[in-house]
Amino acid sequence: RNESLCKTIITDIREARQKAGMTQAQVAERLRVARPTVASYETGRIVPRADQYLLIMSLGSGGSAPQGVGENIKAQTK
Repeated sequence: RNESLCKTIITDIREARQKAGMTQAQVAERLRVARPTVASYETGRIVPRADQYLLIMSLGSGGSAPQGVGENIKAQTK
């Protein structure tokens, strides 16, 4: 179950960044972390804090997390 949750987070992060048309370096700047940290989020080596995850999810939607963000995660943690 945890493996599936991690895959969901990794996919969400990568897709949100790509949808926003941003590089890992640009996302890192927005989050105030190093670029390798963002790369580690996308490979699953590091799991972002909840506030960072929500910020990443909001990148392509004008500053607010898209509707339904987190629903996959909630469903998998039940």
